[in-house]
Formats: sequence, structure tokens, C-alpha cells
Amino acid sequence: MVELLRIWQEGPYTLGEALARYGEPTVSRALEEGILKVVGTRLGGVLVPAGRGRVLLGKTRYYTPRPSALENALLVRRYVEGMVQEGYRVVRYDRDRAKALLEGNGERVLVLGGVRRGSRPQPKDPLEASASRIVILVPEGQGPVRRGRRVELQEVPLGSR
Repeated sequence: MVELLRIWQEGPYTLGEALARYGEPTVSRALEEGILKVVGTRLGGVLVPAGRGRVLLGKTRYYTPRPSALENALLVRRYVEGMVQEGYRVVRYDRDRAKALLEGNGERVLVLGGVRRGSRPQPKDPLEASASRIVILVPEGQGPVRRGRRVELQEVPLGSR
């Protein structure tokens, strides 16, 4: 049972990504046994813990993440995976808050998902505040976010994988 939760613990993943990574038998079993369920987002259906899966994680069974929070977490996970392939290493990764701190090529990069329009990201954590660059991932067409000297905005098309 706990192995079926690995899809969530390593993710979040869209249904297509999970099928490609873990195989159809594993994903189907997790869905059939009520460990995971699919939540619709603009990026596609995302696998999240169902009631039974949340109990196995030691959480209340009656909660489903908002689609926008899942979209932000997906965007950050995909971006982090790309940076790791480029040689960066993950210093800190907080899927629940859709943020990650990476180090590589002589710089620290803070990756954020879901920063609201008009807000200015100001990390309170000293480790995150030491980032030399902040990358804000927003869905395409969401609009501008106030940019600073070390802040860059990356619009991500919703149809992207």
C-alpha cells in the first residue's frame, strides 16, 4: 500500500506522467484501491491521495488540494527536474508550498510557483534569502508579477508537459 503512495510522494504527477513513470498496473491498482484519485487541473488530471491514502499518510481523510495549488506544484517539480539535469542540486524542496532552492554553477536559485499578481516575493528564511536569483513560474497569460533585480518571471504554457 505504501508503495502505491510513492507516486504522490515523488510527484505530483499528471495521470499521463504517472503512467509513463510507474506503469499502468501500479497506477490502476492505486486508483482501484482508493489510495489515489484524479483531480482535474488545466494541466490535466493530477494524482492526489484519496481518503484511504491520506489515512496511510497520517492525515485527515477529507481534504483535496485545490487545482491551482496542484498546478503550481507541478510547474515547480518539472522546472526542478530540468535544473537537476543541467547539474544543479536540490538544497530544499517544499512541494506543499510549491518552492525549491537549488544550487549550481556558482549560484543559488529559488524557484517559486503561484506568486500572485502584484506581489513581490520576499523570502523570510535566511537560506532562501541568500538566493542569487528567484524564478517565478506562472501559467501563461496570468499577467505580470513585480520584478526586482534578481527576479525573473517565466510564463509556462498550460499545454506543456
